[in-house]
Amino acid sequence: MEWELLNQLKAACKGAIAKADQESNKYLPLWMHMTDTAGIMIKLYEHRVSDQEKEFFIQQGVDSGRLYRLFALCGMLHDLGKETCVFQSMLLEKLKGYAGFQGHTLPYKRFGVSDYLHHSRSSLLILVSLGFSEAFASVLGGHHGRSQDALTGEPIQKAKETISQYPVAMYGSLQEKEFWQDAWKEIVETVCRVCGISRSEIPDLSLNAWLLLSGILVEADWISSNTDYFPLIPVSENPGEDIYPDRIEKAWNDLALTNAWHKHGAEMSCEVFKGMFGFSPNPVQAELIQIVTSCSDPGILVIEAQMGVGKTEASLAAADVYADKRGSGGIYFGLPTQATSNGLFPRFEEWAAEVSQGGKQSLKLAHGMAAFNEKYRKIPHGTARLNEDEKNDESSLIVHDWMQGRKVGMMSDFVVGTVDQGLMTALNQRHVMLRHAGIAGKTVIIDEVHAYDAYMNMYLERMLEWLGSYHAPVILLSATLPQSRRINLILAYQRGRFGKKYQEEGNPGWTTVAGYPLFTWTDGKEIDCRSLILEGKGQKVTIIKEKILSTEDGEQKVYSILEEQLGDGGVAGIIVNTVKKAQELAHYLQKALPGWQIIPFHSRFTSLGRAKVEKEVLSLAGKGTAESRQKIRDRLVIVGTQVIEQSLDVDFDLMITELSPMDLLLQRIGRLHRHKDRVRPKNLEEPVCHVLIPGDKKTDRSVSAVYSDWLQYQTEKHLPQSIDIPEDIPRLVNAVYKDADESDQLQEEQDKYHNYLNEEKGKEDKAEIAILAPPYKKLRMDHGINGLKISNAKTSEERGLATVRDIKPSISCILLKGEKAGAFRPVDDEHMLLKSDQKLSFREVQTLLKEVISLPISIPYEAAETELEQTTKNRFPLWMDNPIMKDRLILVINEKGDAELAGFNLHYSTEFGLESRKIR
Repeated sequence: MEWELLNQLKAACKGAIAKADQESNKYLPLWMHMTDTAGIMIKLYEHRVSDQEKEFFIQQGVDSGRLYRLFALCGMLHDLGKETCVFQSMLLEKLKGYAGFQGHTLPYKRFGVSDYLHHSRSSLLILVSLGFSEAFASVLGGHHGRSQDALTGEPIQKAKETISQYPVAMYGSLQEKEFWQDAWKEIVETVCRVCGISRSEIPDLSLNAWLLLSGILVEADWISSNTDYFPLIPVSENPGEDIYPDRIEKAWNDLALTNAWHKHGAEMSCEVFKGMFGFSPNPVQAELIQIVTSCSDPGILVIEAQMGVGKTEASLAAADVYADKRGSGGIYFGLPTQATSNGLFPRFEEWAAEVSQGGKQSLKLAHGMAAFNEKYRKIPHGTARLNEDEKNDESSLIVHDWMQGRKVGMMSDFVVGTVDQGLMTALNQRHVMLRHAGIAGKTVIIDEVHAYDAYMNMYLERMLEWLGSYHAPVILLSATLPQSRRINLILAYQRGRFGKKYQEEGNPGWTTVAGYPLFTWTDGKEIDCRSLILEGKGQKVTIIKEKILSTEDGEQKVYSILEEQLGDGGVAGIIVNTVKKAQELAHYLQKALPGWQIIPFHSRFTSLGRAKVEKEVLSLAGKGTAESRQKIRDRLVIVGTQVIEQSLDVDFDLMITELSPMDLLLQRIGRLHRHKDRVRPKNLEEPVCHVLIPGDKKTDRSVSAVYSDWLQYQTEKHLPQSIDIPEDIPRLVNAVYKDADESDQLQEEQDKYHNYLNEEKGKEDKAEIAILAPPYKKLRMDHGINGLKISNAKTSEERGLATVRDIKPSISCILLKGEKAGAFRPVDDEHMLLKSDQKLSFREVQTLLKEVISLPISIPYEAAETELEQTTKNRFPLWMDNPIMKDRLILVINEKGDAELAGFNLHYSTEFGLESRKIR
């Protein structure tokens, strides 16, 4: 940056302003905001952009010096569109006493809707009209989170034609046209001199490079627009270039972001692994270390191994190696649910602290209720200079204040959270480029990749295409991955990296190998695989099929199994397919088995209530010594839903489960005799799983709403009387998911199969509606990010999360217990009394947010929302004035836990959660 030329830039801007605050009568000259943003772009390049991202740009023929200057140029030119009559007229009306602008403005009311152009669109049009490529200009035009309309035909001529259609907005009047056009040209020429780069030196980058640059620019603009770091100045002041670069240095020091993580320490080995995790690697982990350390050009790695074998530690060790080879600036670990994210978080934090000894790094637990995770809350919150004079500065991890804002959490160095955060990089949503800037420089780990349906898999594959295009290493984990899914996921990554016409190279047998555990990985264009023969005996699980003729018959069978098998103690896990069934079965068993401990575990508790149940389940059925567990593992029955099958580290002596697709069924079985050193009751020393199978479709209609009839049918057909874990896992999973030979099918089977194929196609078609385009196609590259047609819709974070999961909209509300007129208590805190005629303290707001619960989707959405909105507005107007509580809905239950809503009776208890029944 040629700081001494800034006075020339100031003169070129003709006194135009970028920001104005009417209340304080303060402003910011345009040249200063341009310089502030350019300065932050440079700081981000120097300190936050990873070596992995820099190398990605350099491989496109851009040396580091030119890339540095390109970053500065984008920052300086992004708000060029504010040098227009409409924008200056709008801002100058807010200021009193400012006479520095050298052009003419109009009363802002003179500009009609048809005259208005957003300044980001103006930036793009002006730059293209001056001869800059549309691809480059699209980055600047997208700095408010959306792309602009592509310029069809000859770009320069099209840009000039479009500008001519808005003479009032751009010039005020045609008499002033020359003034504005001269100003634009002078600004651009001066900016190029200040940044040390000419228009001809701007590189031709790929679409993904422009999108990544756009995301970094959005981040820089958000920082430079924050008046805490870059304050406005009094209208009476008119600073010169001498305030730079000190103004940028002070802002950067105040912001105090961490530097991008750099892998420190020795190269991975069995000894390093032991130092990292406290135990020596097992054969699966040792084999993986050998594979990843010998890989010269890391891409995507798929780890398929049985439950409980240590895939988490294996993936972190592999990520350590890949990050070192690529120069990753962080790690993102995506998991299926909030519960699994919370479960992994302590181990992930320990690992992140271990690999961050070279400096302070930022950590983020990325899901909606992260603020209530006790361990996460104990991590120091602030900036990289937090407590720099105190003893606890020894901590290498912080939760950075800047990363707590909406859409910037993925910018943290280490991120662990729900997979939705990653999948939203494939969602056509405003500010999607910010998510790309947060993930492109990381090594990415995704767990439980078998757990996603055809809809989510569309987003997962598109996410992998984009990650492949950035050369970001990816590690996928599963115990029960169908062969076809493995193939599709790997090829999606390779398409993203090498183009749509990528041709497979390497081991020709990688698509058909049937070994287990199995590693499949890419090394550049080559794909290879290796299976592992483990020494020692696996685990033989006896499968007992229980035909269920009715709900009552099912409950009776479960009771009989428990009474017979748990008479001498032990823990039974029961997994059913719906929350309603889990609640009903838990009620039945409590009455039928007095004195036994029956714990319902599902998703329909308040956030705090679920955390308490999860903690209790882990304390009773989780890890621990035989002596410490024997007494509490006495006739304990946990009745849960799918939340148990997804990475929850619990151990059951006996399992009873409803039928589910084979891959998920095997995941459930993975919680049976999970901890090998457990002392078990004599009659439960051998693992046995009872599978409840409906006698016909009428027996349980709810199952069809959860799982495909075809997959259920196939699972029942291929389910053997015993399963050898892990040897049988790939064979059974692939038997269910392979393409069917219709010539051997009865008509009923053909109907099920065709319905399944139609359902899968329907999900894929639905996903296409809101999915981001892939990172290839020549036409799109010519237009830069404009070709992606990024949405301008202001959708919420919650809506985005729901979109990538294809979740039916459900209502989240705060649950309160009404005591008397105007007095209420949180359902999980009997000691706090809240009054609706008094404002809420911060502590009270924090407590209320822990009482959020999702209502059953069976309750009519619109009717319930309307009723809750009216009730909340009428009963809690003072609470809604709190900005944190704005737009929240509140459901009040009486002292017995009852309420009526939209034609349903509701009942909440801390033991069973929220139960609903339609009013007849």
